[in-house]
Amino acid sequence: EILPSIINKIPEVKHTGNKVELVNAIHIFVLTGFDSKSDDEGASVLTDYLTVYADQLKLRGVRRVTFFVGQTVKKTSLSAKHPTEKSTIYTFRARLGYQEDRLFRHIEAPHAFHLDLLRLSNFNITLQDGVQTTAGNVHLYRAIPKGSTNGSVRFFARLVSFSADVHSGDLETLFLETLDHLSIAIGKEEAVNKDYRSKGAANHIFVNIVNPEAIMQPNVFELEISHLWNKYWYKLVRLSVNTVEVKVACRLAVDGEPVAL
Repeated sequence: EILPSIINKIPEVKHTGNKVELVNAIHIFVLTGFDSKSDDEGASVLTDYLTVYADQLKLRGVRRVTFFVGQTVKKTSLSAKHPTEKSTIYTFRARLGYQEDRLFRHIEAPHAFHLDLLRLSNFNITLQDGVQTTAGNVHLYRAIPKGSTNGSVRFFARLVSFSADVHSGDLETLFLETLDHLSIAIGKEEAVNKDYRSKGAANHIFVNIVNPEAIMQPNVFELEISHLWNKYWYKLVRLSVNTVEVKVACRLAVDGEPVAL
């Protein structure tokens, strides 16, 4: 098996008192032969697999193991018509006992900070849906204020793309993907919580385009965002979205340094 062979190539790390320095990371690509009915089922299979090697992983200072699992899916959004290939990303961390860090499913661990989940530290959040598209990642989180026994449920959508081009319509594609999944999540919430809308849900969408090689003028960027708002404002209102935030890392000139807009 591949994991034991990888483990055997990593030397045991030094102990500092009773602690082991966790400095290593393992990435495994599973291209074929992994069949699961859902992402959760796939995570459960991989968890059972890693549990067998947990002690050996810790001895060798492995802080995380990430699996990239390729599979064919019938559709990834309401607008998809044909089967597509996607890679499901699972990250298992030592601090969780090599259980999956589900909040960061479908995004590589070094890029997880782009989701900016620290801003949601006042909420108890769970990953409601995570989707990969050709243009980027969509993460939808269900949130309840901490310390509240009967707080209103909110949804925070996080879109992260490393290739989206505002000029090509990629941003609009990601935006529509988000609205699709937010609509589904709200429908499920209303099915079990009839008072969902009456409690004044204030949903939030954050788009983070990390493309420092792209060249863009602020006024053009502003026009593109205004276009999205004017085109989909009714849908945003219907989905109780009160804030849409867009951040773009780009260049203002060919020889310019990357800046954030």
